[in-house]
Amino acid sequence: MPHIRRQPCVFSGHRLLRNLKLQKINSLKKLKINYLLIGIVTLLLAAALWPSIPWSGKPENRVAGIIARGELRISTINSPMTFATMNNKAFGLDYELAKQFADYLGVTLKITVRQNISQLFDDLDDGQADMLAAGLVYNQERVKNYQAGPTYYSVSQQLVYRVGNTRPRTLAALTAEQLTIAPGHVAINDLQTLKAEKYPDLAWRVDEKTRYHGTDAGGD
Repeated sequence: MPHIRRQPCVFSGHRLLRNLKLQKINSLKKLKINYLLIGIVTLLLAAALWPSIPWSGKPENRVAGIIARGELRISTINSPMTFATMNNKAFGLDYELAKQFADYLGVTLKITVRQNISQLFDDLDDGQADMLAAGLVYNQERVKNYQAGPTYYSVSQQLVYRVGNTRPRTLAALTAEQLTIAPGHVAINDLQTLKAEKYPDLAWRVDEKTRYHGTDAGGD
């Protein structure tokens, strides 16, 4: 007599419930992974910036000074990408990283908002800030005097022009009346290189009133 293997009965309701549970588990896993990535970046930031925080003496003394002060001073610029507030609640990727670093050190976080990049580095030079967190781009000129943290997102430089005006097709078409750069912007170094190597007539002006748009990569 042949043996017939009995197949278990599967109810569609049970399968649906199981699928919903699996979806919930996957969502929780993704959420945990996101927090894990932020945590890893924070630790990398701590490791990279630990010896570069401006404080007298050895690196460990600099951090000890911050801990003794009970405050980590960060200078930034107001933008949704870096630091902003809504309903009295702060947000922004650079802010979140700075907050986790302060929590890691066991100190409070003090945020100072500046208008442009030059003011940020003035704070660092004058000892009014321990770190800058403002979407700053890695630049060879800057690393001669400052230590950069790990890269945690990438940006590209963009030339923004007013709607209704003639679109500039090449850099050679730009004049100082058309191209305005915020003080301390990383694009100034690039423009100087382009002027020396390819576009001798390239001109621009630096304007204190030029609005900063969130990362070091854009221009107006």
